[in-house]
Amino acid sequence: MLNRPSAIILTGGSSTRFGSDKSQAKIGQLSLIQTLLATLSPDMEIVIVGPHFEETARTVTFTREDPVGGGPVAAIDAGLAKVRSEFVVIIATDMPFASQIVEVLLESIPFNEDAVIPLDSQGVRQPLCALYRTGALTKALAMLGSVPGQSVRRLLENLTVKELSLGPDLQRILLDVDTPSDLEHAKDLSNESKDQGKVYDMEKWIDAVQKELGIDVTVDEQLILDLARDAAHGVERKAAPITTFLLGIAIAGGADPKEAAKGIAELAGRWPTDT
Repeated sequence: MLNRPSAIILTGGSSTRFGSDKSQAKIGQLSLIQTLLATLSPDMEIVIVGPHFEETARTVTFTREDPVGGGPVAAIDAGLAKVRSEFVVIIATDMPFASQIVEVLLESIPFNEDAVIPLDSQGVRQPLCALYRTGALTKALAMLGSVPGQSVRRLLENLTVKELSLGPDLQRILLDVDTPSDLEHAKDLSNESKDQGKVYDMEKWIDAVQKELGIDVTVDEQLILDLARDAAHGVERKAAPITTFLLGIAIAGGADPKEAAKGIAELAGRWPTDT
């Protein structure tokens, strides 16, 4: 068996809510599936369960569930038949940042558990962004008998699972792209990640600006970024800097930052798109 975990990427979903094949939807220059392939460790064996496509930046193995459209459990079963490692990470193609959690999952799996599954911000398991022991998963699938149409929840009943709560930074990694709005959010997160790689960091910039303005205040960076995103998506892009400027004026006048941001976010959420 291979020392590194393998990855099974499930790409054969119907994409009903998205309106088209979301695996080919793009974040920048890369599609969702290409984003995953580019960020998974280069020494990982990768199995893609879904339609074959030519443009891959690395060697992958393609397979299909039987019957095609038989559901995620059938897809997991088909992918697992190609896996040679002790552990396998299962990732849905609509979770473009899921590769960033692989090492955390590997460090978290207990000696006597079959799987480690992260919880989203609502405390809901995310089994299609999780790490499994290959042998245990194979046995669990066999216990189901016929796999087409089976639910992932039913599969998990045959496994001992450790649930993993994540901090705020890793929670963002669990974003799944179900709608065009989700795709825009993913683009924003991707741009933020690129910004983090620059030679300066945001804290230094904030400090420099405060010194330039002769002020000394606590800046809730995430609150401001979330508000800017809500304004850009709910109204239009140029609303983001103007909205955050107005928030600053309101805070200077004594408004509570969180309450003010919440009110503006709610306003952006119900703002008519054809205004």
